Amino acid sequence: MPDVTSEPVAGEAEVRSLIEDLGGVEGFMQSHEAFHRVVLRMNSERASLLDQHPDKWVAVGAHGLLVAADSMEKLLEEVGALGLGNDEFTVEYLDSNPSDLIL
Repeated sequence: MPDVTSEPVAGEAEVRSLIEDLGGVEGFMQSHEAFHRVVLRMNSERASLLDQHPDKWVAVGAHGLLVAADSMEKLLEEVGALGLGNDEFTVEYLDSNPSDLIL
């Protein structure tokens, strides 16, 4: 178990710098909200995407499917060519025979 009393990974100055690099608090929040919309889109389309692209890697953006590919490497190559930011798409493998998860 991690030691919760350990020192923070980043200091205040580093955190402030990271936030500024993201466009400040407002920019960070806009990016977070954009990515949240993309994830909601993936969730709403997962069943139909699985029917259309079983056992494929897919990238979904705010307006739906961007790319479907046989490998993550190929998918990322094709998404990279679109010039999108990391908050503009999400990636998932659509397994047609997923393993049962027992908790």
